[in-house]
Amino acid sequence: MKHITFLLGTILFTAIPNGFEAVAAATPIKITVIAFGGKVKINSADGQSIVPAKGAVVPIGSKISTGTLSWIDLAQGGLSTIRVMARTEIFEITESSFEEKTKKTSSLFKVRRGSAFVSVSHKALGKGSKYQVQMPELIVGVVGSECQAVSGRKGDTIMNVKGDIIGTLSSGVEVPLTTGDVLVQGKGQQGPGLFTAPKSLMAQLAATSQSMSQPTGNALGGGPTGGTADGEMPDADTFVSSVEGGSLEGISDSGADDDPLISAPPSGSSSGSAIDPSKAGTAEGQANPPPPPPLQPLPPSS
Repeated sequence: MKHITFLLGTILFTAIPNGFEAVAAATPIKITVIAFGGKVKINSADGQSIVPAKGAVVPIGSKISTGTLSWIDLAQGGLSTIRVMARTEIFEITESSFEEKTKKTSSLFKVRRGSAFVSVSHKALGKGSKYQVQMPELIVGVVGSECQAVSGRKGDTIMNVKGDIIGTLSSGVEVPLTTGDVLVQGKGQQGPGLFTAPKSLMAQLAATSQSMSQPTGNALGGGPTGGTADGEMPDADTFVSSVEGGSLEGISDSGADDDPLISAPPSGSSSGSAIDPSKAGTAEGQANPPPPPPLQPLPPSS
């Protein structure tokens, strides 16, 4: 079964774009706890505390926070599995629904000062469905993939592990990302940076994917399968020192205490470019100078 896997990293997230419409006459897709470790807090939309436990239902509108070396894995029916990683300030479940007539699903999650790893089933997603992870500066649109998003004080980062996803800037400009692409948007910067992740980083992301359960079956009747339920992640110093050249400064499972801001492409990376936000997603909008160029945004075209 084809999945899209991506890592979402927030240096900063933006408000959800206008036009994310609720699905009429939709059935909620239940979200349940697969496994967890360390200190995890779950609060429902009305402020009630939910005790994390295997099989516990996490209602729409709930907010999750995790402590140091803590994590929680969630199953969204057979549509997706999600790992909320250590030291995440807020992971909010905003939308999770299925429309029987059209077979479309609608999913929206928000991350602030933290990190989430998502694996989405392309088959269960359904044609015309929406699956988004929103951060202050970047929004991820998934069509069946795996990725990780990291949120911090300085901006947002998306790391695409497998499949094709769309990164959307706060301006609404879309940037297509393929396997191995890393998109960075710093707070207050005119445009994002785009480069290819080094092998060491991809190996760590693959290890996270292998430790997680994967979604199977359909959105409502399916569920998670496999995985080792091993959610312990290296601390920030260990993670950073393991990345080639140490240039992926601050990218870790920690968002609340660290600033995951990529200041330059890693040594040996095959691609390092800045994107003109007015031309993002086009061949003209992406430059590929010889490495190692700094990840500085190009000025917007007149």
